[in-house]
Amino acid sequence: MAACSWGTLGEADSPGGVQTTSSMATQSFGKDRRLRSRAEFDPVFDQTQVRLSRRGIVMLARRNQLSRSRLGMVVPKKSLNLASDRSRLKRVIREAFRRDQTLHQGSGVDVVVLSRPGFRAKDSRALLLDLFGQLKQCFAALECG
Repeated sequence: MAACSWGTLGEADSPGGVQTTSSMATQSFGKDRRLRSRAEFDPVFDQTQVRLSRRGIVMLARRNQLSRSRLGMVVPKKSLNLASDRSRLKRVIREAFRRDQTLHQGSGVDVVVLSRPGFRAKDSRALLLDLFGQLKQCFAALECG
C-alpha cells in the first residue's frame, strides 16, 4: 500500500483500489463552484473589482451574492499550443482554488483566471505557489475594498 497526495492507494475499499477519505470529499470541486456560462462570466468582466496580473496570468474578481466562491478559467490555444499544457494549467488553477478554500470560505467571490499569449508553462509546483500568492492578494484586496 502506497500513500500519495491524492489519497491512499490500497487493495479494494472502493473501485479502482483508491480509498477515499472524508477530507477528500470536502475538497471536491463541484459544478456549483464553477463559472460555466457567459451570463456568469460577463459580470466579472464588466464589473471587475480586483485585477491582478503576473507572468502571463491575469486574475479578475468581484463579489457575488452567494455564500460560496466560484472559479472560471479562460485558457485559449494562443496562450498554450498543446492541449496537454492547457489541461495541466487548468488542473493546477482548480487545485490552487480548491486548496485555498480557507481564504474565501463563506465569502461570495467570483474569480476568473485568464492565461495570456506568451505564458510560459513552468513546473506545476512553482505555478501552484504563484497562484496561491495571486489568490491571497486577490482576496485581501476584496476584504479591504
